[in-house]
Amino acid sequence: MRRLAVLFVGLLVWMLDARSAAAVTVRVRGGTTIDLLVTEGAETLIRGEVTDDDGASLGRVTVRIEATLDGKPYSLDPSRSSGGLPEPRPVSCNVGKQTTPELDRGAYVVTADDRGDFCIKRSKVTPGLTFKVSFVGNNFFDGSDQAVQATPESEQRARTILHFESPPAEIDLDKPDTSFVVSLKVDRQDADRLAHLGTFKREGLTIVLSDEAGHEVADATTGGDGRARFTVSNAKAGAPGDGELRAQFRGDGILAPSNATAPVMRTAAVTIAAAQPKKGEPESGIPIPVDVTSEHGVVDGGIVEAFIGDDSVGSARVENGKAKLVAVFPAAHRDEIPVSIRYVPAAPWWRAARPTEVTVPLSGPSIWRHVVLGLLVAAVAAWIVAKWRRAPQIARGDSTSLIPPSGRPEILVLDRPSGLRGWKGTVTDAHEGYPIANATLKVVVPTFEGDQPLAETKSDEVGAFAIEVDKVDGARLLVEGDFHAVHQQVLPPPSVIRVALVTRRRALLDRLVRWAKLRGAPYDGHKEPTPGHVRRVASRADATEVETWARKLEHAAFSDSPVTRDVESQVRDAEPRAPGQELARKHG
Repeated sequence: MRRLAVLFVGLLVWMLDARSAAAVTVRVRGGTTIDLLVTEGAETLIRGEVTDDDGASLGRVTVRIEATLDGKPYSLDPSRSSGGLPEPRPVSCNVGKQTTPELDRGAYVVTADDRGDFCIKRSKVTPGLTFKVSFVGNNFFDGSDQAVQATPESEQRARTILHFESPPAEIDLDKPDTSFVVSLKVDRQDADRLAHLGTFKREGLTIVLSDEAGHEVADATTGGDGRARFTVSNAKAGAPGDGELRAQFRGDGILAPSNATAPVMRTAAVTIAAAQPKKGEPESGIPIPVDVTSEHGVVDGGIVEAFIGDDSVGSARVENGKAKLVAVFPAAHRDEIPVSIRYVPAAPWWRAARPTEVTVPLSGPSIWRHVVLGLLVAAVAAWIVAKWRRAPQIARGDSTSLIPPSGRPEILVLDRPSGLRGWKGTVTDAHEGYPIANATLKVVVPTFEGDQPLAETKSDEVGAFAIEVDKVDGARLLVEGDFHAVHQQVLPPPSVIRVALVTRRRALLDRLVRWAKLRGAPYDGHKEPTPGHVRRVASRADATEVETWARKLEHAAFSDSPVTRDVESQVRDAEPRAPGQELARKHG
């Protein structure tokens, strides 16, 4: 079925390209495998089969057969033997086909038959040769190659081929077991050639299954159709994460051994348990210890986030199954408030559980806090009365925190007092709402020679800033923090503003999501794409550029190291262009 799907997509792309020369060319190609065996007796036989990654034969494809001796190229041209006498030319030994293969610089070029088989028969060659068969690929399939040494006649056994039939791409460890089928077939030419050794039965042969670490997890015997049916207990399948299933037939007196592998991802559900928090003041922060566990191993990585309704009031990183969550929100005239806690996994093999609910008891500010606030208000009022003739000063209060963070970068106008020349306000984190110190703010205007800066300043230790400059049409404000991505927006009229920035870490993850949605399937799945998902898809598709970029982004987003301007720049420079970006660059 996969092969038919690949052919259909390729045909569709060809039709679209024929309709419009400006159409975007899309290529979807499958993987290939070459099974190769070289036997040596009175004659040398080089034979094999080309299949796709679903196990279906690829007919009429061309392969190249080369040889090396002690790592150096060895010519297979039989025009002259070592004694100077001509040798018989090699011929194809496929059933019903006796043709001469082409010679190209000491190598054979052969076209497989309709079943994907190729076979060359020639005189005995120099002992110790290594033979390599290569398929360069085509519009529908990627290339592959295989190299083997010749097997002496005394050791010859019939070639066998193992194949996973529809292997599970995912193993749910929370289920009791997983079932699938591995098939074994015997090379039909070997079966005919070695018929004198006995009957080649495919029934009752033992197939052993192991994981990527070599631990055996199950075994089964083949039936009369050569199929071994496995039911693997998920308790033996291994820990959550990416892995492999490896099937092995060890061979017997007349059948040669063979192996097959299939990539899998073992997934498990995550359970969230929150301890009952102590009574506290919400504006000062209420600690909520959270345990993040699984029945199949320690959960490390990801974040837990606290919500009141749809508003995020705190988040914390999960380390070794625990998170130190602190919820901060405006005081409410209530004795308690329900808080929902959710887990956001950092790896696709952890499945987020249903949110857990916890009731947070609230207490009002103490009498001493009222006294301190009263004295502070009185002092501020006295200062204002004494200094009312002075020019407007930078606002350092936390009044802007009354407006909850939106979770996106923005410049929000809070007030437009009369007589204000320029802009003042605070720079805050778009998700958590905390002030960002040492952020760079620039007012720029476009010119024929590029952006021209008009003014520049930095936020102080509480995120406050002031810029005094006359507004120019088309002026923009560019804001950037040490660990927060740059945001630019057209300047509003002189006003009190709040600038919200997202961290460079979040900005990189947002870019990956947008990139994957532009590319579509398989990068954009039914869940929001993650760096790990994009990396695995790219690895299976041999998309090296995409895999390298996703690996860099994954390391930057989930490592403990801070994401600086240089780190963000390196990851963004490695980003491959999505189709939409290519069109935008081409037409605009």
